[in-house]
Order: sequence, then structure tokens, then C-alpha cells
Amino acid sequence: MKYCLLMCALLIGSIVSGQELFEQGNVKLSFDQIHHEMGTVKRGEQRSTSYTFTNEGKTDVEIAIVDGCSCTTLDWTRGPIAPGQKATIDVDFDSTEKEKSETVDIDITLTNTDPKSGNPIFILLDYTFDLEL
Repeated sequence: MKYCLLMCALLIGSIVSGQELFEQGNVKLSFDQIHHEMGTVKRGEQRSTSYTFTNEGKTDVEIAIVDGCSCTTLDWTRGPIAPGQKATIDVDFDSTEKEKSETVDIDITLTNTDPKSGNPIFILLDYTFDLEL
């Protein structure tokens, strides 16, 4: 019951503050958004967005790699991100080779590992667009 109440409080807190909370192992990150709507995009048009997060945990976090499809150019904060510090993942989308509307995943792999599994921590963001031919 305590666990259920805690999860409800965290969910309500993240909704009220407009933040999306990611928590795994000793990593706790608060994202401004984890999904972005690019809207209607004409073929050949380029769009940009950023995902900003704050390290809400008690240990440094470091991004090892950020990956997306070939239509996406990515840049991100390099080096350790200390507790309380903000970081950004910049996304540049080019619709030139696109044939249809879709959702594009952005995969983030941290150097931090899950203490239970020993595997790197993985976070998934995405954006969608409606292609106008």
C-alpha cells in the first residue's frame, strides 16, 4: 500500500509540475518532455527541437551515446551531469527522404549502470510528424 501511494504521489507530482520523471537504479532524471509533436511538415523541410532534463538524483549522470534514425542529427551535453544540473539533447530533423508520417525514436544510453543488472541505463524519447507531400 505504501508503494502504491508513493507511486501515485510521484505520478501526480510529475503531472502537476509538467515534468516527466525517469527513475532507474540510482539515476533520477526530470525531463521537460519525452515526446515532441513536430506538427505538419512538408517533404524537404527541416525542424529542430530540444529535450531538457535535470539530474534529480544523488549521483553524476553521463550520456554515452544518443542515437536516432538517419533523418535525425543529434547533439547533447557531454561529460558528467551533476545532481541539480540541467542538460540538453538537441534534435535536427530533415524530412527530405521521408515517405510517410511517423514516430521517430531517440535512444539515450548512459554510462551509468543499473545496480541490479549491471547493464547501461537506457532512455527512450521520441518525436512525431505528419508528412505533407
